[in-house]
Amino acid sequence: MGIEVKKLGQMSTAMDDAKALIAKKDDIEAQIRELEATLRMQGNVGMNQPLIDREGFPRSDIDLVAVRTARHSIIELTNDHKDIMKQIEAAILGLHQDNQPSKSQAASSTTTSQSAPSASNEPFARVNGVAPDSPAKEAVSNLHGLIKEDLIVRFGTVHSGNHRMLQALSDVVKEGVRTNLTTVPVVVKRNGEIITLTLTPQRAGSRYTLGCHLVPL
Repeated sequence: MGIEVKKLGQMSTAMDDAKALIAKKDDIEAQIRELEATLRMQGNVGMNQPLIDREGFPRSDIDLVAVRTARHSIIELTNDHKDIMKQIEAAILGLHQDNQPSKSQAASSTTTSQSAPSASNEPFARVNGVAPDSPAKEAVSNLHGLIKEDLIVRFGTVHSGNHRMLQALSDVVKEGVRTNLTTVPVVVKRNGEIITLTLTPQRAGSRYTLGCHLVPL
């Protein structure tokens, strides 16, 4: 009994840690949006527009100090965002794995130790469409959501070796609802690049929806 209480306490602490990381991520994204608004106010210079005129002189139509400061801060915050996304992925994956039934862990330990590393790196589904204003559209990874033709590599603890024709995705969402931590880390392959997102399923009546159509590979 004492061991079980200790385990529940550890899970509660881990969940609090995951929520704190997500809150920090939200704060970073808010800061990035504010800085991007600053760049838009400065003639919409963005991150790559030149800061000198055709004659090679510093532009006089914008606040160069404000633009350079905003750009530098965005670069730093983007790097911070990448780091915290990795921490969130690890934290939430750890919670999902801790919540898996011990029997299934014991039964699969001898097989997944060899098959999971290769299987988990392979895409198992393709995004065939994304609904506007949906959780998938708003999934966060450097402020970009899922897009059509993204290849799903991981969805929480689900990978190509255990997705069960995508039925396992529903299990992950249900477990998140049960533990009051619905945010799910999603790893996708896009144009050959691996991207990690966080997706929060949206409640629709008695069910939860992702807002995208996935096709198993």
